[in-house]
Amino acid sequence: MSVKENAEQVVVPSKRSLKWLWISLISFVALLLVVYVGFAVFFRYHFGFNVVIDDIDASFKTPAYIQDALSAKAAAYQLEIEALESAPVRITADQIDLKYAHDGQVEKLLSTQNFYAWPIWLFRPPAPLTTAASVSYDASKLANVLNSTSFMDSSLMKEPKDAFVEFTDGSYRVVSEYQGTTLDERATKAVVATAIGSLQAKITLAESDVYKTPAVLASDPQLTSKADLFNKYVPFSVTYTIGQKTEVLDGNIAIDWVDTNVDPTGSFNEDMLRAWVSDFAWRHSTLGHEREITTPTGDKKRIDRFDYHNGGTYGWQVDVEAEVQAIKDALLNHTGEVREPIFSQRAISFDEQDWGNTYLEVDIEKQHLWYIREGEVLLETDIVTGLPSNSIRDTPTGVYFLFRKTSPQKMVGEIQANGRPEYEAVVQYCMWFTDEGHAAHDASWQTSFGGDVYTYNGSHGCLNMPPPKAAELYALIEIDTPVVIHY
Repeated sequence: MSVKENAEQVVVPSKRSLKWLWISLISFVALLLVVYVGFAVFFRYHFGFNVVIDDIDASFKTPAYIQDALSAKAAAYQLEIEALESAPVRITADQIDLKYAHDGQVEKLLSTQNFYAWPIWLFRPPAPLTTAASVSYDASKLANVLNSTSFMDSSLMKEPKDAFVEFTDGSYRVVSEYQGTTLDERATKAVVATAIGSLQAKITLAESDVYKTPAVLASDPQLTSKADLFNKYVPFSVTYTIGQKTEVLDGNIAIDWVDTNVDPTGSFNEDMLRAWVSDFAWRHSTLGHEREITTPTGDKKRIDRFDYHNGGTYGWQVDVEAEVQAIKDALLNHTGEVREPIFSQRAISFDEQDWGNTYLEVDIEKQHLWYIREGEVLLETDIVTGLPSNSIRDTPTGVYFLFRKTSPQKMVGEIQANGRPEYEAVVQYCMWFTDEGHAAHDASWQTSFGGDVYTYNGSHGCLNMPPPKAAELYALIEIDTPVVIHY
């Protein structure tokens, strides 16, 4: 084939074809421009591709739509409150009339949108947008809801407790502080209001600095030092047995006897030890104390202290000085003891009637006497007691013990101004129960016994008995027998 023939086969576009090509290109560009401008105009009033506002898909949405969505979100809002030692509490929007407050934030976000740059959003989505929570609610209803919760009930709040040193299992240790549940009510309400205002889903009050806190924490190095110091002083115990009862003295009590205020290394305060023993002695002694008795007739009578005679001479009496020394020895030797208290005077029983079931009982009100042995009345008689209108001649009440018997006995009164005794009389059976001259004895000069004789012809404090009864009692009663006198 010749060159000439090939040249003849080349197709040259016609003018008509080129025209249509240009028309198609211009039409495509125009279409793109229309689309671009159309979307730009659309996005002037709508949010663009892939826009998220407050977790709401805002793509192609108007501000009104977003506001409706935010309103629905506010209507479904609830706040969970966690409080110490209390079940979680939820506050819902309807309880406090919470509503979305339209304040133009969504419109402002739209106004900042560069609607001409919408093609870029197809390939590079914009960052999520947020609005500042804008809500309104009824503050009085919120206050009512909070006031109805258990954690805001002041009567249920527990005060915080400081960390302290405790004696347990034979040694001292630091016991951690207790946070308690006492809230600052004003601060708590402010924290809750702030959370609702920002539509928080949950708050933990323990993290909000609204609780009253302990002043001393377990991390305080002074507590550890104190525990170490106390462990050097008083790891000991004394278990007192008082009849069927027991009382323990150990480091829980003795911890107060080590004073670190004056001497940081610790000094033993013996005055505090002595004060504790004195209190212990008062609680476990009966000598001179008021007591009760059930008479043979079934009456319950109180045995008062008689100030002058100090309530009698019979009963238990803890020896304070001996007990102080015994405790000091136990402290020094770190011992563990089980024992009775050291008594300077003992009674028969640790029961309420410590005089047991063998005793002489006198009822001044009834002017009657009983001698009871092993719970059985062996003798009883009417008597005449001291003259009640004269405090010197009145018969003392209390619990005593019979310490002497004499027969016969000359009874002599106080010497008067004229040098003569107030009275002289010889009795045959005298049973002494005070060292001030009080005794039970025969009184032959009394013409009658019992009744109200004692109010006008009372004795000088003694127990006047019919002679036969005095003789009988003298033969029955033994030295050291308790003598119980009451009204």
